[in-house]
Amino acid sequence: MAKKKTVGKLGAGVLAATTVISGLGFGIMPAGAATETKASSTHEYEVGEEGAHFQLISKTDTGYSYLAVGGTYGVVKTSSTLEEAKEDAIPITAYFAETANGADYWKLHAEQPSWGDQCLVAGGTSQRTPIAYLYTCNYGEGTKWTVEDGSFKSKVNDSKAGWLWLTSDAVPLNSNYGNLLAMSNAPTSHSFVGLPTTLAGFGADVQDVDLEAGTALLDGTAPADATDVEVSYLDKDSKKKTYNAAAKDGKWSQALSALALGNTSVHLKAYNGAELIAESDVDVDLPVTPLSVQPELSEANVEAVAKLTGSASKNTTIKVKSGTKQVATTMTGEDGSFEVPVNAPNAAGDYELTATQEIRDEDATPQDVTIPYGAGVAVSSPENGAELDAGQPLVVSGTAQTNSLIRVYEKGNPRVVLGQATATNGYRIVLNDLEDREYQLVVAGVSKGNNVTTAEVTVNPGKSDVDPLVISSPADGSITVNPTKTVQFAGTGEAGARVQIRTQGSNPRTVIDTTVRPDGTWDASGDLAHDVAYTLDTIYTVPGQDPVTGLYHVKNVTGETVADSNVVTPAENAVVVAPEKQVTISGTATTGTEVKIWNWAGKDRQVAQTVTANGSGEWDTVATLNNESTQYGLYIEYTKGGVTTTQTRNITVTNSETVTQPFSVDTPAEGSTVVAADKQVRISGKGTTGTEVKIWNWAGKDRQVAAPVTVNALGEWETVATLNNQNTAYGLLVEYTVPGGAMQTETRTITVTNSETVTQPFSVDTPAEGSTVVAADKQVRISGKGTTGTEVKIWNWAGKDRQVAAPVTVNALGEWETVATLNNQNTAYGLLVEYTVPGGAMQTETRTITVTDSAR
Repeated sequence: MAKKKTVGKLGAGVLAATTVISGLGFGIMPAGAATETKASSTHEYEVGEEGAHFQLISKTDTGYSYLAVGGTYGVVKTSSTLEEAKEDAIPITAYFAETANGADYWKLHAEQPSWGDQCLVAGGTSQRTPIAYLYTCNYGEGTKWTVEDGSFKSKVNDSKAGWLWLTSDAVPLNSNYGNLLAMSNAPTSHSFVGLPTTLAGFGADVQDVDLEAGTALLDGTAPADATDVEVSYLDKDSKKKTYNAAAKDGKWSQALSALALGNTSVHLKAYNGAELIAESDVDVDLPVTPLSVQPELSEANVEAVAKLTGSASKNTTIKVKSGTKQVATTMTGEDGSFEVPVNAPNAAGDYELTATQEIRDEDATPQDVTIPYGAGVAVSSPENGAELDAGQPLVVSGTAQTNSLIRVYEKGNPRVVLGQATATNGYRIVLNDLEDREYQLVVAGVSKGNNVTTAEVTVNPGKSDVDPLVISSPADGSITVNPTKTVQFAGTGEAGARVQIRTQGSNPRTVIDTTVRPDGTWDASGDLAHDVAYTLDTIYTVPGQDPVTGLYHVKNVTGETVADSNVVTPAENAVVVAPEKQVTISGTATTGTEVKIWNWAGKDRQVAQTVTANGSGEWDTVATLNNESTQYGLYIEYTKGGVTTTQTRNITVTNSETVTQPFSVDTPAEGSTVVAADKQVRISGKGTTGTEVKIWNWAGKDRQVAAPVTVNALGEWETVATLNNQNTAYGLLVEYTVPGGAMQTETRTITVTNSETVTQPFSVDTPAEGSTVVAADKQVRISGKGTTGTEVKIWNWAGKDRQVAAPVTVNALGEWETVATLNNQNTAYGLLVEYTVPGGAMQTETRTITVTDSAR
C-alpha cells in the first residue's frame, strides 16, 4: 500500500439468487453464521480503506498460471515466464469490509476498468463445483476474505463443502467459461507467487507536508506481527536518512525532515524482531509550481533587448544563466508571472540559457530556453584585399537581418562612422571621398534584441600615397620638463620632406626647420619659453606637392610636477556606459611616471596602451573592456625610477544607460536578524534605472532612516540605514518611484541586534511544568531561551525511544522554538529536553505535560 484511499461503502448483503448461464450456475448459496476464525489483526480500519495490492499467479510444472481477463467471470491462463504472467494477470486491490468474529475481512477488487466494479467471489456452480470467480462486489459474504496461516479464506458458510479456502488449482469448466480457481473445504498447500501475508498491506499516508521546512509525517500500517518499521530515503543533499519507527498493533508513524523538492521515494521495511517480513515504498511529494518561460524578440525595433516571460511560484526569484554566469534576474508577481530583459550576447545564432526559480534557497525546476538571435552581418563586396582606384567610391554590400542597423567605420575608430543604412534584403552602403590608402573596415550590424555582430574587410592593403608628418616627441598636448628653454623635437615623415614649426602671431618665429632623412625620421631642437602653453603651426612640404599645415600644442616647464598616483576617472564603483567597449581612464602621477592598466591583479591582459604622466602630473588612456554589465577590478601599475606602486579601481561597464525590471528589496531578507554593532545596516535591491528610493522607520514615516538613493544603470540600488541595535524589531517602509510612475511602497520586517551571540541560562518556557495542552492536531509548540548556538533535542521520555520534534539551535536573539508531535488522548508526557551549550557537555531538563484534543 503506497497511499490510503477509500471507495464507496461496500455492500455486505447476502444474495440468495444463483446466476445461471447456459446451464452453468454461479452464485453464493444463502449463508448462515459466519465462520469462527482466528483473529488476523486488531486494527480499526475504515470501511473502504485501501489495503494490499497483488496478483493471483501460481507456479506450475511447466511455467505459471494466473487469473486474467476472459470469459464472463475471469479465466485462468498460463504462461512460460513470470514476467509474462505479471504483464497479463489482473491487478487486485484489497479494500476493508468489516471485522467479524475477531477477523478483518476485505473485498478483493479487480482493477480492470473495462469490467466495472468486480470482486473475487467464493461460490460454486449449479453442479456445486467449488470455485472462485469475478463478479459484482455486493454479492454477499463470498466477496469477503481474510488471510489465515498464509491462505486466503472466504467468509461464506463453511457448511458449504469446498467453498471456504482458495487454492492455486485450476478447475476446467466448459468451452464457454474455460478454467477458474478451485476452492477447498480445508487449508491446502498452494503455489501462489507473491501472495500477501496480510490484506491490510504495508504503507503509509503522507500528512503535514511543509514545503519550506522540507518536512512531512508518515502515518502507516504494517503487518500485525511487525515490531519495527525502518524508513529510509535520500534527503535534499542526496544523503541517505534512516529512521526506525516502533510498530504496535499494525500502526506506526514517523516524521521526515530535510526532504528534497519534488517527489521523494521513501523505502519501508517491516521487521518482526530481527526478521524482515515486508517491504514497500511510498512517494512523498513537495510540489513546486512548474516554471514556464519563453523568449520575446521585436523584429521591428531591433534596439529593444530580448525579454523572457513566463510563470512560476509567486513572489519568488527567477534567475537566468548562460552556463554558470548569471545574466538576468527578477521576481515573480502575486500571480506568479514575470518578465525579465536579457542583454544580447553580441554573437550570431541561438543564445542557450537556463532559467530557474529560487525555492527554499535552492535553484529549482531548471528550464532551458533559447533566444534565437539569428544570422549576423556578413560582407559580400568588396572582397578582402580588394584594390580601389584613387577618387573612386567604395560600395560595401552584404547580408543582414531585415531592419538591422548597419554602420561602417575604420577598425579602432568606431566613433567616426563612414556610412550607415537600415538593412532590407541585405544592405548596400556607398563610401565617398576615401583617401588613397589602406582601409581596415568594420561592418557592424545591430539586429533584433540589440545584438551587435561585426564583419571585417581590408581595402588597398599596405597602400599609402605619402607618409604623413608625425611629431612623436614631445607628443601633441604634452608638457615637457626641461630646465633650459631648448626642446628636442623628433618624428617621422616622407623622405626629403621639409618640416617646420612656427609660433603664431603677427611676428611668427621659426622654432625648427629640418628635413626628413631617407629612413623617414627627423629630429631638431628649438627654444620655447618656460610655462607658456603654445599652439604652434606646422608646415609639412613634400617635394613636388603643396605644403600641408597643421596645429601642434606643447608646454615647456622647468621641473617635474609631483603628484599622487591615482585614478581620477572613472570613480570607484562607477558604472560606465560604453557601447563600443572603449573606456577613457585618467588620473594623476608624478611627471614621467609610467602607467600600465591590467584587467585584474592576475595581469593576464593589459587593457590599455602604456602612458606616461605629463609635466602637469596628468595622464589618460583608453581601455578596451567588455560591456555586458561586466565588473572589473582594474589593476594599475605606476613605475618611476625603478619603483612600482599599484592601485585597484572597481568599475562596471555596460552597453546601455537603462535597465528595466521589477523593483525589489533583496537584503536584508524578510524576517531576518541583522547584526549591526555600529547600528549601520546595508539595504539593497534592484529596479528600473532612475527609480528613486526612500526608506522610513515604519509606516507612520516619522523618521527617514537612510539617505535617498536612485537605481543605477545596472538596475541596482544600495543605501545604509542607521537603526537601533538593541534587538529592535523594525517594519521598514520602502517608498520607490519609477520614472514616469506613481510612488509605490514595500515593507521589510527585520530585527537589529548588536551581537551575534547571547549568553544566558537555558530554559524551557512553554508549555509550563504540569500544564495541560490542547492540541487537536497533535502539534505542541515548545520554546525557551538559552545561549546562542545551543543545540536542543526533545524525546518522549527519559527512555528516549522517540524524538518527538525536529532538533533546533538557539538563535542570535537567544531564543529557540520547535513543534512536537504528541498523542492527544489525555496523554501524560515526561518530556526529556537535551541541550548542549557550545563547547560544553550535553545537559538535560524534564517537562511534564498532558496533551488532550479539546478543552475539558
